[in-house]
Amino acid sequence: MVYDGDGNRVSETVGSATTKYLVDDKNPTGYSQVMDEIVNGSVTRTYTYGRQLISENQLVGSSGHRVSTATRGNTREAAI
Repeated sequence: MVYDGDGNRVSETVGSATTKYLVDDKNPTGYSQVMDEIVNGSVTRTYTYGRQLISENQLVGSSGHRVSTATRGNTREAAI
């Protein structure tokens, strides 16, 4: 695991997969938040924040499907 100067995790390698984390430290929550997860150069997960987590979008396998989850628990799947 690799951390930046502020103590935020910015990357992690498990086996041959390296996940990089794009961190926003200036947002309405007042805490550093991960905005994107990038695995081996491809964005696999994105997060949207307001004062709390609004949604999470995740690429599912190599099928081109994304699963979106809103904070109220609603889940939608869409083909890309």
